Amino acid sequence: MKYKLLCIDIDGTLLDDQKKLLPQVKESIKKVAGKGVHIVLASGRMPAGVGLIEKELGVKCIKACSAGTYILSGDECIGAGYLSLETMKSVYTDIAEKYKIPLWIFCGKSWYVTSTDQYVEREIHTIKREPVVVDAISLAGKWECESTRPNKLLVAAEPQKLKHIYKEMKEKDWKDIDMACSAADFIEIFPKGMTKGRALFLICNKLGINIEETVAFGDQELDIPMIEAAGIGIAMGNAIQELKDKAAFITKSNNEAGIAYAIENYLEKGGIIMQKFTFKVKDELGLHARPAGELVKEAVKCSSKVTIRKGDKTGDAKRIFNVMGLSVKFGEEVEITVEGENEEAEAAELKKFTENI
Repeated sequence: MKYKLLCIDIDGTLLDDQKKLLPQVKESIKKVAGKGVHIVLASGRMPAGVGLIEKELGVKCIKACSAGTYILSGDECIGAGYLSLETMKSVYTDIAEKYKIPLWIFCGKSWYVTSTDQYVEREIHTIKREPVVVDAISLAGKWECESTRPNKLLVAAEPQKLKHIYKEMKEKDWKDIDMACSAADFIEIFPKGMTKGRALFLICNKLGINIEETVAFGDQELDIPMIEAAGIGIAMGNAIQELKDKAAFITKSNNEAGIAYAIENYLEKGGIIMQKFTFKVKDELGLHARPAGELVKEAVKCSSKVTIRKGDKTGDAKRIFNVMGLSVKFGEEVEITVEGENEEAEAAELKKFTENI
């Protein structure tokens, strides 16, 4: 596939764990951009935070800020989504006040918080921008008079507490919002359907690009819609498993210049890097529950994506029902595909294992 656009998450994907842009990642993106490929930075960060990375890259980017709810080409807004003021007030009273945590409110290029804590201070340090401290109810009243609404809300807390908050929020009757974690300690709250995947679609329409000609990189739940929407979705080696399961390829981690690795070893080679092998089932009962279960156990040990195929049927080799669903009989040939950072070594181990099935 000749791709025309790269859509890249920032934290945990483009940057390493120290929030640094590794030289080899910067150079690989500049090289791609020099060939006329559009670069999109799709992040939960506000515009000021995304702009810092655009400047460091030294490449003109389209910026899908605030979880894709505020899209900028240069300084021009080319797409946006908005939450209702009632939802903003409800999230504040039902969640932020209840759990005594700040509510982060994003509107255009502005950032507001209802109070400060360690997470707010960390973000200030990261994006070099201070928020305006406000009373959420008073702000909602002011915005009602001005016909203004927020693009996105965010709550932050330590991971275990956040899991509890997330569960409670999912049980609320908020029909006009979607939510997703962008990190273990962040819940992003945005207009229903206005995901990073939707932002990618809007950007493609604006540029006249077929969405099948795009590549997306991500690591967290917030990135899953754009991984699913893109022509090729690439998971970082440090990504959550749910995202890896959706990806076409799993690259190295953000600390190992995973984007540069994928560009140089996967995309520039036509997206064909993977390990494949076939084997014939020797068990007279076929690939029944016991050998299927053992195969799944071996596949689960792999960090790479492992796919099993019989004829025109394929399945995830890490899921027992997918393997059993192929109904493989004695003597039939099965193909295993291994895609990921450690694919060569993991494929060799799996091949050795299947010699006894």
